[in-house]
This record gives sequence, C-alpha cells and structure tokens, in this order.
Amino acid sequence: MTVLMITIDGGTLSYNVSGAGPPIVFVAGLGDRGTYWTAQVAAFSSAFQVVTFDHRGVGASEGQPPYKVEQWAADTLRLIDHLGLDRVHLVGHSTGGAIAQVLAADHSDRVASLVLGATWARLDARRETPSAGLRKSAVLNPTLIA
Repeated sequence: MTVLMITIDGGTLSYNVSGAGPPIVFVAGLGDRGTYWTAQVAAFSSAFQVVTFDHRGVGASEGQPPYKVEQWAADTLRLIDHLGLDRVHLVGHSTGGAIAQVLAADHSDRVASLVLGATWARLDARRETPSAGLRKSAVLNPTLIA
C-alpha cells in the first residue's frame, strides 16, 4: 500500500487507493486516519476502487486549525477531483458522516450512494466547532493530542 499526497488549500492530504472498479471513498471520523478503514479496504478492494485518506492535520496530512466540516468536505471533493472520479459511493463514520452529508448535499451529482454510521444530521451548540471539543478533551486527557 503506497501512501500518496496532494496539495490542498492550506495543507496536504495523504491518501491511498486500492483495487479497481466503481469508486468508494471512505471518510473517517474526527482524528481518525485513513487506516481506520483497513478491514473495509481488504473486503472491498477486490471489486471496487477504494479511496481512504487522512484529514488535514491528522496522520501524514498537514493543515492548521480552525477546522470546519465544510472545509473537510471541500478537501474530500478536491481529492475526488484529483483522482478524476465523476461519481463515488461515499461512506462516512462519525464526523466523516457529517462531512459526507455536506458533500452529498452540495454535490449530489457526484455521489452515487451514501452510507452513514454513528453520525448526526446537524451540529448542536457543543459541536459547532469540532476542534474546540478536541481541545477541551485534550485539557482533560493530554494524551489525546500526543
């Protein structure tokens, strides 16, 4: 598995592509790396082109806060465009599900199907700025950002 990089506004995205066939883009939750989807890559790459990536500021990707769901959705679309994919099956978990919803709502012509897990339909006051919740958690448990 070769890790690839693209430049995005204000940073870089580390990504991986495995297999061949209709494309599936897996979008991990806040703070998770593309490797979160290792089992799914193994299961789907025999019949699909599977794309995973690290969000800006996570893993091998780079980018500075503040982070917003809309920004991560734009990053995801930039990756889809970079790979030359017209329509993708989009799978999102947790914050990745919120990202996938924004992308699907704003670019429905680019999304063949949408699968969401453990996510929400809109942000409440506690989640208005995802990085703020991470900073608050890190104060309570500094190993979260180590």
